[in-house]
Amino acid sequence: MSERLKPMLGAYLALYVVAYCGVRFIFAGMLPEPPFEPILSMPFALLVFAAVVIVFFDWVVQQWGNPVKTAIILTVSQILMVDVYYVLNGGRDIPAAVVSALILLVSAWAYGTTYSRLSSSPILG
Repeated sequence: MSERLKPMLGAYLALYVVAYCGVRFIFAGMLPEPPFEPILSMPFALLVFAAVVIVFFDWVVQQWGNPVKTAIILTVSQILMVDVYYVLNGGRDIPAAVVSALILLVSAWAYGTTYSRLSSSPILG
């Protein structure tokens, strides 16, 4: 685990920075008011979200290998389950879904690439 800590922390920071900038400066203005009070404010919610994503991502990379491909596969799954579904059921308009998908893909590329470059041991696959 200790050899994976450096790439995990790097990936965490990459995900947080890209997601924060994307959500704060691009995506937030496209969203309607939430139907209820959030549990955490956006910066803190992203901190928790990024931690959960990177722990899961690290586990999947250990199973599949190739961090960038793994990040993109996980992210495309998220886009299909959230953005495509929300457009189809009327919960999100197409421009917001496209922006969301782009932010997610750039985030995935950033944390997958960072993880890969900071890994000292060869990764499976």
